[in-house]
Amino acid sequence: MPKLLLTGGSGLLALNWTRLMAESWSVHRLEHRRRLQVSGSQSYSGSVETSKGMSTLLDLVRPDLVVNCAGMTNVEECEANPEGAQRANGDMPGALAMACHRRGIGFVHISTDHVFDDRQTLFSETDVPAPLNVYGSSKAAGERAVLDASPEALVVRTNFFGWGTSYRRSFTDSILSALRAGERPLLFDDVHFTPILMDRLVVLVHQLVEQRAQGLYHAVGDERLTKYEFGVLAARVFGLDETLLQRGRFSDRPDLVARPREMGLNNSKLCKLIGAPVGDAKTQLEHLAALEAEAPVKEIQQL
Repeated sequence: MPKLLLTGGSGLLALNWTRLMAESWSVHRLEHRRRLQVSGSQSYSGSVETSKGMSTLLDLVRPDLVVNCAGMTNVEECEANPEGAQRANGDMPGALAMACHRRGIGFVHISTDHVFDDRQTLFSETDVPAPLNVYGSSKAAGERAVLDASPEALVVRTNFFGWGTSYRRSFTDSILSALRAGERPLLFDDVHFTPILMDRLVVLVHQLVEQRAQGLYHAVGDERLTKYEFGVLAARVFGLDETLLQRGRFSDRPDLVARPREMGLNNSKLCKLIGAPVGDAKTQLEHLAALEAEAPVKEIQQL
């Protein structure tokens, strides 16, 4: 069975990646601060921010594929600690890509839709990044570092949703739990994105790996929606009261760190390679609903 190493092993994406791939891969997760016992995987504690740490881990696990899910993702924290953001999001991915390249290990780096400004509605892989905050700048630096270190590496920009943990709720978790409690969550109606279910994202990345894709790909859903529109769809799919949702505008929140309001990514390059559409938000939300009762999802939710 091939070996898969996931960094950011206690994060939402790595945990759901484990859930999906545990039967076909020997899954190894690198955790930093939080230690978890998760079915179908072996965990390691440590950091890959040093060359020695990277080399030790890679030589110990000897993976066939590394997927880098690690990084600083809180926009406010990145703005307050730009040096830390640069180390985690900008420097570490390139060094890890280089270490994998030298060992002939496949490498996938997960990036973000935060690397652009608001100059258009859908951005393609050929558009030049123009980040609006430290988080976006550090992630854009990480993309460049990975591709400079390893031309055969795969960099995937995305914006995912799915089931989260007790200590880290996902975007959909926040919406659904609020509505189920009879609360009135506020969602921005002037921020656009192209969301994708984590399960779909994982399958697509492995398809890209199997086809030996390299370079930059946008792995996102087929629809450009506002955060509010996405919330309405989620409420309808789960049979919840959509009238509880409140419309808000990011432009009315000067207290928040600057963020792009146009985060939509064009996925036509990916769709052409796989020969099929990725899927609309409603279909993926229906899949999310169907997963809720499954034991592996319950395990993640209870972590």
